[in-house]
Amino acid sequence: MDALLELRDVRRSFGGVRAVDGIDGRLDEGRILGLIGPNGSGKTTLLGLISATMPVSAGEIVLDGRSMRGWSPSDAARAGICRAYQIPQAMPELTTLENAMLGAMFGRHRLPTADARRVAADALERVGLAGRISTPVGSLSLAERKSLELARVMAARPRLALVDEAMAGLAAAQIRAAEDILRGLRQDGVTVIVVEHVPGVVAAIADEVCVLDQGRVLRWASPAEIMSDPAVIATYLGRRARPDA
Repeated sequence: MDALLELRDVRRSFGGVRAVDGIDGRLDEGRILGLIGPNGSGKTTLLGLISATMPVSAGEIVLDGRSMRGWSPSDAARAGICRAYQIPQAMPELTTLENAMLGAMFGRHRLPTADARRVAADALERVGLAGRISTPVGSLSLAERKSLELARVMAARPRLALVDEAMAGLAAAQIRAAEDILRGLRQDGVTVIVVEHVPGVVAAIADEVCVLDQGRVLRWASPAEIMSDPAVIATYLGRRARPDA
């Protein structure tokens, strides 16, 4: 089976700093990939390359058999790539519903306003914001704004969702709710790459895990293999880390 996403010796440098340094890998459709690693290991940079918000310095990213070389973020969105940011990117002057509608209107299908409103309302209901559709985004809590980021991704109906630390700063119950949302995306057939610092979250939701260290792949394997790998433990997790940490 052909991979939905292929990374072929992908590199990105900023001056003399190699933020992403020769990453190879493939991700099949309908899988959740956990992307973990120390701060500065290249996780967010890699999401930027896959979403075409920055160009690769060398190598190639292939989506569904098509090279993404030269793509713009709009090209990536039309092809079905949608990103949820670590710091929510909602437009504060718009309501919760209007922000979610942007995903539907500028995502893969570019829906007209009436259809976008319906799709966005459904996405907001799925993330627990049905009662906040008319609320200005500035009035939302951090957890609600993070849920809105995921609703916008849902409304875009992507093939590949890139989720950057959606659970950072959330309480335990809110983390469980976010995990359920990501599992729901997978059930919808969406492939997900999620950046996360909490090993227990990755172990709970990911089908496979990629560990980055200094811009390179340290290990790409199942969660169980990652959690028991001495090199991963020494480099990232720490000697006391456990899968339920």
